Amino acid sequence: MKTILILEDDVIFSRSIGNWLKKKGMATEHAATLSAARKALSAREFDLVLADLRLPDGNSTSLLEWMNERFYATPFLIMTNYGQVENAVEAMQLGAVNYLCKPVQPDRLLEAIGKIFSRPRHDGNEFYRGESAKAREMYQLVGLVARSDISVLIRGASGTGKEHIARELHEQSHRRDKPFVPVDCGTITGDLAKSEFFGHRKGTFTGAYGDRYGLFQVADGGTLFLDEIGNLSPETQMLLLRALQERRYKPVGSTQEYTFDVRLVAATNENLERAISEGRFREDLFHRLNEFTINVPPLSECGEDILPLAEFFVKHFSEKHRKPVRGLISEISLARLYTRAEKLHPTCRPALCRRMDLTGGTESGPRRRTGGNRPHSGGKGKTAASQDP
Repeated sequence: MKTILILEDDVIFSRSIGNWLKKKGMATEHAATLSAARKALSAREFDLVLADLRLPDGNSTSLLEWMNERFYATPFLIMTNYGQVENAVEAMQLGAVNYLCKPVQPDRLLEAIGKIFSRPRHDGNEFYRGESAKAREMYQLVGLVARSDISVLIRGASGTGKEHIARELHEQSHRRDKPFVPVDCGTITGDLAKSEFFGHRKGTFTGAYGDRYGLFQVADGGTLFLDEIGNLSPETQMLLLRALQERRYKPVGSTQEYTFDVRLVAATNENLERAISEGRFREDLFHRLNEFTINVPPLSECGEDILPLAEFFVKHFSEKHRKPVRGLISEISLARLYTRAEKLHPTCRPALCRRMDLTGGTESGPRRRTGGNRPHSGGKGKTAASQDP
């Protein structure tokens, strides 16, 4: 299932679009400000950003610039009033794929989204599959448990690819043709948790301008991925536990109960056993979620994957910017000295920027040398990593 971030300060309009897109088989998240959108994009991946041009804290073009600086490849679709078309064109020059004039017609919106999703993508959603011993062991566990319906708890530090493992579980399961619905549990607040999980009926509370599907209904038949499960409040944990025990739920404002068929996958970077001992997490919910555990090793424990992963990024950025990248690996190899190398992006991306000449596509200036006139370690004037591909 494709997931769209809707950036719109008009809450009624935003929810209306979101509900309509859900009925078309897509998942949505909402942000009303640029800062909220940056937080959402930093927390998880989206297949599309659908953004109003003017927002309370600035124009969405600044968000597009922020995404470009961080090499986000998420498609960006602008919504604008007729009088702001010139600014929308500026956004397209920054990389937005298209713009739609308000009032947005649902059919035109669906057509535009369909065209975006039909394009082949070579972006950050591609993953390097580790070949180190620990990575192979982890993928063996994925293959072992993927075809069952038991709940899986994925544990690992931030940035190690827990959502990627959850998607692997889904893609290798018999549910692969059904929705995969990722949820950042940190965004589910106590007051709206019941509506988020189970949906609500029109007029149930202020702002409920129409029926809304809950996460269990959207994910029915597929996989519901609860990222950072430790962020759920105690009240929300109780709601989730009751639903998992009874395998049924009731939308807010409805008298009718519904059953669901969902495979649950959760992830955390927190020590949940400690949270249980401190009274912050329910032990009975922990056992419901932890029928099988997959630990995602940090990169610092997968040394054999560091250089191949760097080469993967080299190829990705070269294809994206249509420029050759040279002289990178010798710099990236310094990551071996890091005692904590959970993320390669902070090392790889700055090096890529330094090594990529966006005007000519070649590296300029002399090779780096250390120790006076001696060449950098590697023998005859060039390291193996700095040789031309």
